Amino acid sequence: MTRATAKARRVIRRAIEPVAGFGLARHVESLEQRVLLSHVFTASEASAITTGLNSVADWAGNLPQYGTLPTILPGVTTSMGMAADLKDALHDQLYVPVSNYLATASPTDTGLGTLLGTLSATAGNLTFTVSSTSGGEVSGANGNSYQFHLSMSAQRVLGNMPIDLGYQWHGLNINPDSSGVVTLNAGATVGLTFGLGEGNYTAAPNAFYVKFDALAFNADINSTGLNFAS
Repeated sequence: MTRATAKARRVIRRAIEPVAGFGLARHVESLEQRVLLSHVFTASEASAITTGLNSVADWAGNLPQYGTLPTILPGVTTSMGMAADLKDALHDQLYVPVSNYLATASPTDTGLGTLLGTLSATAGNLTFTVSSTSGGEVSGANGNSYQFHLSMSAQRVLGNMPIDLGYQWHGLNINPDSSGVVTLNAGATVGLTFGLGEGNYTAAPNAFYVKFDALAFNADINSTGLNFAS
């Protein structure tokens, strides 16, 4: 062993020697087991959420009259807003299941968050897809709030619709073959945040709040049997 090695070992031993008054005996303190508790919504809180989501669906029912949404699509007799029917989708696929859950015994914020992730479904001509969810209790300066977010799409397929070329073509006596039909795909993608409490939106305790993080409508038309006679 070289002198340098021996010196280095002495330095290491000194570094780990007990400091006066403190031993090196190991002491493991048992930690208290802590479980994060879910918040059980009161009847008034549950009512605020269900009433709020029902109002959101009703609000969506007014959208077909704004912007380009009421414009009749080419080849059919309906508009993009009416075909998408976002009000019905939000009512049946979001409001109803949330309302049913909150009507059960002891509904919680954790349970509601879990429910939101299970809402994807196909009902009739509607495909309702929830792509992501998050939420739960949020701490605030003046107390806690309960906030939930979901990204979803509501797409409808309206098939075997008769072709309608509009009044401009009627005077030309040009008529499509009776077998000519169109398939209209219409829907909306939605990013929605809602909740109770202060959050970043209101200072009123237990008040329902909602924010649309994203909202876009879409439509496309596919046709078959486009044979015309005059």
